[in-house]
Amino acid sequence: MKKCFVVLLLSVLMVFSFAQEDTTLVLEPTLRTNTISTSALYTIFGMLNVNYGKIINNGKNEYQIMAGTFGYEDSFNEDDTWDSSLDDGVMYGAKGASSFKATYRSYSKENAKGLFYQGELTIFSISWGHKTGEGDWNDVTSVSYDPTVALGYKYVPSFLFKDRLFIEAYVGASYSMFSPEDGEITLRDDEGEAQGGNEIQPQFNLFIGFDF
Repeated sequence: MKKCFVVLLLSVLMVFSFAQEDTTLVLEPTLRTNTISTSALYTIFGMLNVNYGKIINNGKNEYQIMAGTFGYEDSFNEDDTWDSSLDDGVMYGAKGASSFKATYRSYSKENAKGLFYQGELTIFSISWGHKTGEGDWNDVTSVSYDPTVALGYKYVPSFLFKDRLFIEAYVGASYSMFSPEDGEITLRDDEGEAQGGNEIQPQFNLFIGFDF
């Protein structure tokens, strides 16, 4: 009788032990190492964009690649042309623009959420042109380079989409290097102010995305 009781007790303990192990496996979160997101601010201003991220080092670091475009026109539309108000007879126009951004990020803790700091490089290409009087349009492509450092926070609401949805925002500063020139012609706005130059600019962005 005692032997039967011992065997029964051991069996119950083994079942309980395995049940605990299974529960632990179920409750332990799995770190998803891929992210896909979009900038809400870029989208508001008309840029279609997608941002891919790869999480490494158990969620301590992440690198990202983003591509975006405003689209391109085949010719200079009247709505996208202007003069500089300088009475120099020069007209300016824009056909489109696109951007590429590479980012490397470090989180203050693991699991790829919470406070982070990052460095990024944005390359922005703009297709513009100019003409004088009734002459033909001259097409020009100019590129800007914007290295940036930023501090941000990634929030993962646990009550939505099983921890897959995330919202992240950051603020920082970039050093923009941009020279939209074609010979003696410099791109100007409709008030005659020359565009481009090397300057420090504030940065702010808001991304919404999913882990997978």
